[in-house]
Amino acid sequence: MKKSFILLILLLFTGRVYPEFELDSVVDMSVRKYVSKNISHLCRIDSIIITSVNNGKLSFDNKTRFEFDSSARLIKDYYFLGDNMGQWQFNYTTVYIYNDSVEVKEKIIASNEYYSGKGIQKIDYIRNTDLNIEKDMYYTLVLDKWVFNFYDSISFVRGFVNDTIRNISTVYRIDSNGLVKDKQIFLHDTLGHLVFKEQFTWEADYNNNYYWTVDYYESYFYDNLYNMTYKSNSNSDNFFYTFDENGFPNTFNSEPVEYEMQDSNKIIITYYLWGKQYDFYKTYTYFYRKYSPPTEFIEKPVNETEIFPNPAINFIYIQNTGNLNLLQFIRIFDASGNIIRTINSTNFGENMKIDISDLPEGIYFVYINGNKKSEWKNFVKIR
Repeated sequence: MKKSFILLILLLFTGRVYPEFELDSVVDMSVRKYVSKNISHLCRIDSIIITSVNNGKLSFDNKTRFEFDSSARLIKDYYFLGDNMGQWQFNYTTVYIYNDSVEVKEKIIASNEYYSGKGIQKIDYIRNTDLNIEKDMYYTLVLDKWVFNFYDSISFVRGFVNDTIRNISTVYRIDSNGLVKDKQIFLHDTLGHLVFKEQFTWEADYNNNYYWTVDYYESYFYDNLYNMTYKSNSNSDNFFYTFDENGFPNTFNSEPVEYEMQDSNKIIITYYLWGKQYDFYKTYTYFYRKYSPPTEFIEKPVNETEIFPNPAINFIYIQNTGNLNLLQFIRIFDASGNIIRTINSTNFGENMKIDISDLPEGIYFVYINGNKKSEWKNFVKIR
């Protein structure tokens, strides 16, 4: 999310640089966890509004509105910039196009006349047999034709780092001439939480010998509930977080954070930048909308699989009641449509045991793909 105009003006007078984007990511993560854990009915996000107050004056920063199809898949989001008068100016929209396996295969970003100099961008996603993204292909629209700019080549491995098993992904950015520009390395723990990120640039010395130089790195630390409690980077910036029993941040770098859930469809989070005494705070308002399960989630009279127990605490079993012997993969989604886990297998057998002990309470959907057939199931995780 972009820094608000009012924050930039304040920085000119104070000289203080505040990492607003850090709070944005923590708030988004907290809201997702809270909705998944505490809202029992199906819901989807409708819009997000961010406002600022400085010395009693209200400023509308930005707004994002979301649009879904009949299968509860995000197909468009609209981004607006605000002003001090409460007027919203449309900025750009993103269109999401899906493949047959419910993953996004393409995004098209269209901007209005205000940002016409940036043109229109398209991103194509190329996936491997495990449905992980191998390449991000970036294009811009020039004279009504898509012109290739660069692509990100992504690799996934599993190995040891400092005697600890890590899931390692590397992203190489390659330009239209096939030249490598930079790379990023991501280390995750066995549960998929990001613990380290490092960025490099491919540079040449005076003798035209190329080598990788480190530009930037970040380290992440979590508590027993997998809330991020501490983050540091190569700029010697340190970020501290504390959380309440619901998973919402109590403080961010010792500054208070408050939240209010007026009803099941509206969550308001207020963050007091530099403390309440400065009368400068930001408000994030998340609007949710109830919806009925799409037809893809409704079980058919004839089923190839069953899930038990349901509700479940630590494990679920997927029972093969039909002819799904040649299983390609199983994918678990949370109530917001985020992919939680992917399980690949070529031999289903009669039952498959899946550990769900690390998942928060809530409703989950299971997409089972195999033998040229696919099914949607759901289960409820309880404590």
